[in-house]
Amino acid sequence: MEPYGLVYLGMFIRHNNSLGKVFTIIPPRSRPVTAYLSSQRFWERFNISAAGPDREGHRGMARFTSLRDMIDIENNQYIAEDVGRMVYDILTKNAIAVKVDLVTELVIELVDNFSRHSGQQIGSCAMQLYPNANRLDFAIGDCGVGIRASLARNPVYEQLINASHQEAAVKAMEDGVTGGAEGGTGFGTVRDNVLELGGHMFLSTGDGWILVEGATGGIQSGRMDSQLPGVQIEISLPVGALK
Repeated sequence: MEPYGLVYLGMFIRHNNSLGKVFTIIPPRSRPVTAYLSSQRFWERFNISAAGPDREGHRGMARFTSLRDMIDIENNQYIAEDVGRMVYDILTKNAIAVKVDLVTELVIELVDNFSRHSGQQIGSCAMQLYPNANRLDFAIGDCGVGIRASLARNPVYEQLINASHQEAAVKAMEDGVTGGAEGGTGFGTVRDNVLELGGHMFLSTGDGWILVEGATGGIQSGRMDSQLPGVQIEISLPVGALK
C-alpha cells in the first residue's frame, strides 16, 4: 500500500465515475490493509460503499506517520500552506533527520501547482513516512488536462500537442518550462529539490511516465499500461533514522 498507488487508483475510480462507469469493489482480505485504507479515509474519499468491516475503525494505525487522510486539492489559496504545515508537523514530531524546511517547501510547491492547474478537476494527495525503512513518500494527482495540453497552451510549446505524453513530461522537467505564457518555474524547482534531498520522482500523465533518478538526475520514460487524464506524481525521499 503506497501513497502513489492510492492516489492513482482513486483518480482512476473518480475519472471513470465521471464518465458514468461504476465498479464493484472487492475489499482486500488482509485486515491490516483494510485498516490502513480506513485510516486514510480512502473509502469515503472516493465514494466506495462496499468497504468491509474496517471502514469506520482502526484510524490510529498511521496517526503519527501520515496525513491521516487523503486530502482533496481544490483551487484554494490556503491548501498548499495547510498541507505543508501538516507535513512539517509530522516530520518534526517524529524527529526525522531530514531537511524539514526543504521537504515542506517541496510539498507546498507541488500542492500549489496542482491547486492552480487542476481546473475543475479535484486532485488528491497522500503521504506516508516509513521510519523503519528510512523513507518518506508523498503522492499527488488529478484527472485534469495533463502536462501535454497544459504546456501547449503556451505559444512557445504549442507544437507539443502532437508529441507523446512522455515527451511532454520530459520537456516539463526543464528549467522555466511552463504552460503559463507569463513564465514560471514549472516542475524545474520540484526536480531540483528532489535531487538535493537525494530522492526520486515518478510522474505519470496520459499514457506516459517518466522517472527522475535521484542518484544521477537522469530521466527515464515510457508508456503506462493504462491511460488516465491529468498528472499523478510520487516523490520518494530517503530520511535519516530518528534523532
